[in-house]
Amino acid sequence: MLFLSVIYFVYQTGSLGVGYWMPQIIKGFSGKLTNTEVGLIGMIPYIIATIGMIVWSRRSDRTGERQLHSAIPLLVAGLGLVSAGITKNPYFALLFISISLAGMYSFKSPFWALPSLFLTQSSAAVAIAAINSVGNLGGFVGPYAIGALKDATGSTEAGLVFLSVLLFISFIMVLLMRLEKRQGFSKHQASQSNQLKGEVVK
Repeated sequence: MLFLSVIYFVYQTGSLGVGYWMPQIIKGFSGKLTNTEVGLIGMIPYIIATIGMIVWSRRSDRTGERQLHSAIPLLVAGLGLVSAGITKNPYFALLFISISLAGMYSFKSPFWALPSLFLTQSSAAVAIAAINSVGNLGGFVGPYAIGALKDATGSTEAGLVFLSVLLFISFIMVLLMRLEKRQGFSKHQASQSNQLKGEVVK
């Protein structure tokens, strides 16, 4: 549970860091953009992210696989952020940010299914609440880190690269999780439960 809390903390640091600074990042593309135009342009990455999240979540449900479906979006999100940080073309930057947000959003559904793989139903509910509480602290760290790096460097590129590094770390952490034995144990428990139900029916 603590391991998952750290993963979610790192993820939230990257996710909310981009979310809070998105208008400033878009504003930096051109000094001629009005606030209304910035808001309309800012809708594009979230529309793409929402579509990606739905498609990826359905794929995870269809295959029943959770770990890789949690890890791969983090890798995509990290690559998208670092690409957005180093490109000088505003159109490519918006594209990479859209890809990054799609990865961040796609991560959520498979990730929240992980606790149920090794915890009982009642324990998983408590674990999810604890993971969410600890992880949301990243909502302070991410925006603060981008702001500090922006003040130090004069641009948001360094902040985006920093957040991408955090997403790569969370990607590796998800890959390192060992769930096979616990999944097997859960299946054994399910088999015993079905046997007991059969005995009760008899």
